[in-house]
Amino acid sequence: KMVFGFLKGKIELQLDKYNYSPGETVTGNLVLKMKKPVSAKKLEIQLFAVRKTSSYTNKGRRTNYRTIFDFKQPLDKKKTYSGEKTYPFKIKIPIDVIGKIPEGTLGRVVKVAAALSGRSSNIKWYLKGNLNISGILNDVNKKVQINVAWKRKVYNPGFIY
Repeated sequence: KMVFGFLKGKIELQLDKYNYSPGETVTGNLVLKMKKPVSAKKLEIQLFAVRKTSSYTNKGRRTNYRTIFDFKQPLDKKKTYSGEKTYPFKIKIPIDVIGKIPEGTLGRVVKVAAALSGRSSNIKWYLKGNLNISGILNDVNKKVQINVAWKRKVYNPGFIY
């Protein structure tokens, strides 16, 4: 009895790297390995970002999750998938999704104000390959986390300002 997708096959996500800046392109391969032929609606790669916001009140900690970016790119259409096949992909990370905290004194003020208000927020980015088979438990998928952050400026300590 085959109930769960992982018994049908698996997906591997092979990425060139795991650390990105906004505006960069995520490139890699989705490798689909099927144990037996399966009829599926589509194969897609998805890049999404989830913002986790925590706030502290007199009633305790409250955590909220919100998807702030979600992009799905089809890799193949409705057909019978069998054997092993590699699908290359490229997805550009948008520049304007992460709110850029100002540099210098203003940036420190913004961070301190957020800390004093008892609010904290972080964004996690994920790449997910999905073979869409009818019925949610039947899908074959794989999710990996990637790091998306602004690169910090590195100052030359030998340079006199």
